[in-house]
Order: sequence, then structure tokens, then C-alpha cells
Amino acid sequence: MRTAERDGGKARPPRELLWGSEALAIGLIDAGLDTLSAHESIKAAEVAIACEARRGGRRPAVEVHMSAPRAVESAIAAASQGRPAAVVLPSRAFAAGAAPLHAFCERGTTAGLAVVLIEDPGCEMTPGEIDSRYLARELYMPVLEPSSIEELQETARVAPQLSERWGQPVMLRVGVRLLDTRSLVSPAPKKASKESKDGAASAPPPPTGLGAYGGQAATDARVRRLDAVSAAMESLPLNRAVLTPPSDMLIVAVGAAYGATRDALSLIGMESTVQLVKLGTSYPLPRALLASHMRKAKRCLVVEELEPYVETRLSEIANKEGISVQVRGKVFIARGGELTPWDVADGLGRFAGLTPPVDEKRVETLDRVVREALPPRAPFLPPAHAFRAALEAAGAFAAASAGWDLIVEAPPEWRAALAGSGALYLGDWGEGLGVACAVARRQGARALVVTEGRGIVAGLSALREAKAESLQVLALVSPQGLSAAVERALPGAHHHVLNLRALSQALGLEASAIVEIGPAGPLELGSALRQAAASSGKGPTILAFEAPEAPGGKGL
Repeated sequence: MRTAERDGGKARPPRELLWGSEALAIGLIDAGLDTLSAHESIKAAEVAIACEARRGGRRPAVEVHMSAPRAVESAIAAASQGRPAAVVLPSRAFAAGAAPLHAFCERGTTAGLAVVLIEDPGCEMTPGEIDSRYLARELYMPVLEPSSIEELQETARVAPQLSERWGQPVMLRVGVRLLDTRSLVSPAPKKASKESKDGAASAPPPPTGLGAYGGQAATDARVRRLDAVSAAMESLPLNRAVLTPPSDMLIVAVGAAYGATRDALSLIGMESTVQLVKLGTSYPLPRALLASHMRKAKRCLVVEELEPYVETRLSEIANKEGISVQVRGKVFIARGGELTPWDVADGLGRFAGLTPPVDEKRVETLDRVVREALPPRAPFLPPAHAFRAALEAAGAFAAASAGWDLIVEAPPEWRAALAGSGALYLGDWGEGLGVACAVARRQGARALVVTEGRGIVAGLSALREAKAESLQVLALVSPQGLSAAVERALPGAHHHVLNLRALSQALGLEASAIVEIGPAGPLELGSALRQAAASSGKGPTILAFEAPEAPGGKGL
């Protein structure tokens, strides 16, 4: 959807109704990246696929990796050769991906490297809340936190450039909610403002060749780079004073919490009674900007999602600078989950001493209107996706066949999309085969597992148990997930195939235990499952199929 407007006789650039993930992809493409490497998780792959769809034959080359370290290493390889790159990771995979980043961050970079980190407050797509800022600080990695789709797109455009100027990889920290929000956005890049030009740091020292923990020379070079970054943070457009009335109350809104904070101030009528600073860089902090506003206040409230990271740092700044201000945050603002305007309004009201802080009836009415007008964007797999086809066939087979239990292996993000599958168990790769063996040990019980090649590899010990104990387990193996090429996530794609024959020989399985179906949709898979169930003896049987060609060939 495109719209065009006129302002004072001048035509505005056309705008599109974009998801946050699409706006992020456009920004990364415009940044002139050579490589975009993404983890296989749904939101990271969603960004990669949006980039693949919109790049129009231009760079970057787009990859999707099963392993977080492999995704990071691919981006590091490009940046090490002087080609700008980005890697997209979910927060749950950041710790694993941080291992190769340690050496690279210590050494520095001459080409831009942006680490797009997808946080999940509220655990909508992941099993636990993780605040990545602490690990980013350990890696000496500057953290940029956009607060809107427009700002996300612009920050993605400049993040690799800032990384190159500063000589240090840069984190772009984004929440799931921002990726799942839609807004009218102009895809065209904005003209560089004087403010953003002033925010550029001077050329950093060249990277040392010493690698991680490379002695005093590497440490000194890194300290000089971070000093330059800290100076640049003071004038970046992401950090600014928004409301400056005479007041002894200061509100510091961090990243995605800024939008909820503005709405909350309007909701309870406090816009003219507090100072408001928008903070879009949580590491390093713009110390001079924050200190100047804290000197004008007696009380400061930090509004941020997840852990009290900025709250703790502001207390340290106040103590070091001798500023007499009381810094508070998580006493009034929830520590877990996504912050809504109502959550922030309640905390602001209690911080300011308003009673009651929020009209609950009004909140309930507005919540109901929002739910009706903006239904949630549920995670999903495309209908033609090979894993979806396997799941549909297996579900129909299990429902029509007595004594068969359905078990599904999928990563956490996929499990959210497949919650209505009716499976007895939804687990990670390899886990489902272990559960299937336990189910099959029960008298007369049989188990059907829907998995991928990586699930078979991860569940080799369970398959050995099934062979040794003659347990009746059927495994329907989807072809997805065996290649780093982004096209593996597209219907009808070709990719590397797991050599099941060699695997069966290593496990000591009979040749008849491997059934290669070839290209198949749900109907063909259902027929193959019925035949395998009727003819299978004791022990595991693995049915492997290929994705049929999508109409018109490969594509989105």
C-alpha cells in the first residue's frame, strides 16, 4: 500500500504501510551491506526474507544459518575482508553468538558490522526474557535502541556507517513488538541532518592485529575507540531532550519505552510538569546530556524494559558527578514484559504522587477498542512451507489412526506458530525423538515425529535406543533446515540434503527403514504415512520427502 501527500504545494515522498521487519530490511539494504547473515529463528529469518524480497538483485547477499556462531562468523568474515555486514540474532542466541564476537570486538574493525539483536519482553516467541545490554557492555559494543519504525529504518541505515567510523561493531537492539508493528513509512532515505553529521566520531585508530586479549596495545586501542564513541553519543539524534519545562522531576525513557512514555504522559496530563529525555543509546551513555538534566531535578524516573540497566548507570553518574538527585526505576516500572502506556502511566502516577494514577475503566475500554481494531499478529509458517505440509499430513494421520501419538520438533519461535497442531509434545530438535521412544515403550503405544534433518542428527542417541529396543517410531523428515542459503525458507527451494542412507548404515538400520518419498504435498505424505504404518516392523522408520516446486518456480 502506497500513499502520496502534498505539503505546502510540495509532494512528499510516497509512503508505504510497512511491518517493522520490512522497514528494518529496507534500512539494512540502503546501508550498502555486502552480507546479511541471520539466525534461523522466525523473527531473524523474517528480516532476512524481507531483505531478500526487497533487494532487487542488489547487495547484500542474504544467508540463514541454523547456528548462531555460524551466522556471526559469516558476518565477521565479510567485515574482516573490508566489506560491511550485519548479523540478525534473537536474544536467546546472543550468548552463543558472542563467542566469536569477543575477539573481533577486542581487535576492532575497519568495515561496518551491525549486530541486530531481537529482544522479546513478555516471552511471546522465546522461553525466557534476556536483557542483552549487559553482554554488549562486556563486548564493548555500542548499543543503539530505536523507539519507532521510522527511527528503526533510519538507524539501520546508519548503524554500519557508525560502526566503520567508530572502529567497533554496533548493536541495533530491537523488540519483537516493534517488528510486529505497522506504520506508514517513507522507504526513501532522509537527507543527512547537521545534527547527525555532528554526531560522527573522528576516524578511529586502526585495528590491532593482536586478536582477543592481545595485551596492553589492544586494550589501549579499544579504550581510545570507546572514548571517541562516548563523545559522539552526546550529539546523536537518538538522544535528545524532548520536554524541558521548569520541573524537579526528570523522566528518562529508553528505546522502545519512549513511545509508551509519551502516551502515558498525555494520558495522565503530565506533559507540562516533567522534563523528558529520550535515550536511544544505552551504552555508552551520553553522560554530559544526562548529567545536565539531572542537575535541574530532584527526582529522576528511568522507564526501560527488562532489567534496570540504565537506572543503575544513572545512579553511578549521579554519585560520581556529585549530583543530588534520587534515581528510581523498577520500584515504579514493571521489570518483566512489554511496557504499555497503561503500565507506564501507573508508574508515573505513583512516582508523582497522583491518586489514583490511572482511570481503570478508561483503560479497560481503550484496551478493548485496540484489541478489536488491531488484532495480534500471530506467528505463522507459510502454507506452502514444507514443514507445514508435513505437519498437516501427520496431524490428519494421527487423528485418523488409533494408537498413534503425534510429536513435533521445532525451535521455540516455531512452537508459538504451531501451538494449535494438537501434538502430544512440542520440543526442540532431537528432544521429540527421545520423548517418542519413551512413549513407544508403553504397551501398544506408537509415536509419529515430525522433524527436520537437524532433528535426526540431534536425536541419533534416541534412534539407537529405538533400534536396540525395537520401538515402533515413525519420523517424517521435512527437507528444510539443511542449508545456509536464505532460499531454504521459501516454498519450492532446493538445498543440501542429509544423506539418510549413510546415516542408516551408521545406526545399523535395515535399508527398508529409510523411505525416500520424493516431492510431496500433504496428500502424498498422508498416503506414505499410512503405507509405512501398515508395513513397518519393529524399530524406527524414517520417511524423507522433498518440497514440491512452487507454482511459477521459486519465490516469495
